[in-house]
Amino acid sequence: MVIYIAFANDEINFLEELVKEEQAIRNEFVELEREGRVKLKVSKKVRVDDFFEVFRSYQKEIRIFHFGGHADQNKLYFDNESANGEGIARRIYLLENLKLVFLNGCSTKGHVVRLLELGVKVVIATSAAIEDGTAYSFAKNFYSCIASNLTIEESFEAAVSHLEINEKVAPNKIRIHSISSRDVVPLGSEEPNPWGLFFMEENRSTLKWRIAPKIKRYENGRNSYNALRNFINQKIENQLLESYSDLEKIDLHLTNIISTNDKKR
Repeated sequence: MVIYIAFANDEINFLEELVKEEQAIRNEFVELEREGRVKLKVSKKVRVDDFFEVFRSYQKEIRIFHFGGHADQNKLYFDNESANGEGIARRIYLLENLKLVFLNGCSTKGHVVRLLELGVKVVIATSAAIEDGTAYSFAKNFYSCIASNLTIEESFEAAVSHLEINEKVAPNKIRIHSISSRDVVPLGSEEPNPWGLFFMEENRSTLKWRIAPKIKRYENGRNSYNALRNFINQKIENQLLESYSDLEKIDLHLTNIISTNDKKR
C-alpha cells in the first residue's frame, strides 16, 4: 500500500508551514512503514514529470494521493510550472486502487466534480483561500487519525473537530457532501469554512476505508502460525509412530533369531 504525498512550494510566495506538513505526515507513518504495512512516497518539490513517474511506478499500489501547495479552481502549481486540472484528473483516475485524493491548497473545489465523474471515489478539497498554519494543522490531524486506523470519514471529522476546538473554523460548518450532479455543493458563499469531503453516492462505502487493523493482521498471522505448528507436530508424531513400529518389527525379528539359536544349542 502506497500513500503518495506531493508538495510544491514557491520561492516568492513561500509557504513556511508546508515544510512542517511534510515532516508531520512522515512522522505519523514511521511505525507503519517499519512494519511494512505502508510505503510513504514523498515528492518535496514535485514537477509534472515526477508526478507522472510516481503514478506509473505505483499504478496499483497507491491508495491516497495528497497534494500540498498553491492551487486554484483549475490548476495545481508545481515547482516552477502549473498543471491543468483536467489533465491531472485524467491521470489520477487511472490509478486502479485509489481511495482518496486530498488537495490541500487554496480553492481546489473546482477539481472535485471533474475527479468524481472520472471515477475517483473520495475527494477532500477547499472552497476558498486557506491560511498556511490551518492547512498544516488539518493535514497533520487527518493523517494522524488515518495512521491510527480510523476511517476516511472518521479522520475527516476528527480533523475538523480539532480546528473547531481551536476556533480555526466555526462549529458545524464543514460538511460531508454526496455529489449527484455537476453542481458542487456551494461551500464558498454559504459555508465560510474551507474543507469539504466529497463523493458520489455509489461510492459512499469508501468513506469507511481504513488501513488494515494491526490486531487483525496479528490474529491472521497467529492463526497461520498455529496451523503450521499443528501440521508439523502431526508430521513428527506420524514419523515417530512409523519409527516405533519399525523398531518393534526389528525387535521381534531379533527375538526370533535369538530363540532359534538357543534351540540349536
